[in-house]
Amino acid sequence: MKNNISEIVNIGNVYNRNLGEKEKNSKRSKWKKNLKHEKEGVNKTKSNINDLKCNEQKLYEYRYIINNVLGNSNMESESNICINKINYNDMSKPLRENELREVLNSFKVCPPKEDLRNIWIHTIGIAKEGLDVIQKELKASIQKYLDNDFLDRIEHSSHRVFAYDYIFKRHILKNFQEVTSEELLSFKRFLVLIDNKHTLYYILKFIYSFL
Repeated sequence: MKNNISEIVNIGNVYNRNLGEKEKNSKRSKWKKNLKHEKEGVNKTKSNINDLKCNEQKLYEYRYIINNVLGNSNMESESNICINKINYNDMSKPLRENELREVLNSFKVCPPKEDLRNIWIHTIGIAKEGLDVIQKELKASIQKYLDNDFLDRIEHSSHRVFAYDYIFKRHILKNFQEVTSEELLSFKRFLVLIDNKHTLYYILKFIYSFL
């Protein structure tokens, strides 16, 4: 069993390491750090889940703040709501990366804060797409172990879980925690940037760092 667990963890590390090498100059690489094997008690797992829920709640709070601050903005500038038939203010249809880049490249002046908020939401959605791919590839690479899973007692606990599934979900939880934390920080930075004197150059530079 120890050898199998080590192999699962090593596979996870390989996927994350390869991704990090390809995107070492991107801030998105922070969201995809190497997976580490952590087989801890159920109490700590519940604590991590609670922390994740807390982070998600804070994220919603930041979105609320941004909606109110930007919604009351009187900044005057060219909106460019529809550029090359791409309506970036239509939040019911997430933009693909090539569409977002086309929109960004079309700007001649800095859009209003409300427009910038919508563009930022599209940016975050695109930046997080790689996580789903990583998780699917990781699960596929350890599927042979998941198919032959077995109940095992968690260390320092009488609780029994499916060993490989438990390890896999711990890795996924850790990734989501890192993503949520980085997303909160990026919202703060973006809000500070657009709420102060700024230029189109620095706005685009910040957004491109997440693509």
